[in-house]
Amino acid sequence: MYSSGSRFIISNLVIGLLMSFIFLVYSSVLTARLVIIIMAYTAISMTAGYICCSAYIILADRYFDMLAGSFALSFLQTWIPMALITVAVCTILSLWPFIIGMIHKSVPATIVTSLVVIVLRQFMITKNPSDQESLLQILLVAAATFIFSFLIFRKKVTELY
Repeated sequence: MYSSGSRFIISNLVIGLLMSFIFLVYSSVLTARLVIIIMAYTAISMTAGYICCSAYIILADRYFDMLAGSFALSFLQTWIPMALITVAVCTILSLWPFIIGMIHKSVPATIVTSLVVIVLRQFMITKNPSDQESLLQILLVAAATFIFSFLIFRKKVTELY
């Protein structure tokens, strides 16, 4: 009924359809997970940055006596919680430029939003005498981010139908 050449073409079409189906679903899952990936990347990168910068300061002070006084391990009791708070806040805030960039489909919008977020974070920090976000500020930022994300994605998803 079918020649070997036509069977090859048909099997190639079936493989093409299956591969298209599999990878379209796969790419859709990746896109949906992109938000999680961005947040995880931000947290991991910031943690690595804190470790590198802290190690540099500790080593520079040890070998070149760059800081007034000397470094004590007790300083880490202050540095580590501050670093963890900053990583948590920036991980949450990393969603804002992503969402604005996706809405406007624009890289400049993403960059401008990140600059605005940085300025707003500075206002948050200066409102607290410890020069760090308070638990209430962190919860408010997380709640605002969640609500904003939910409303935007809900609106954008309904536009697709």
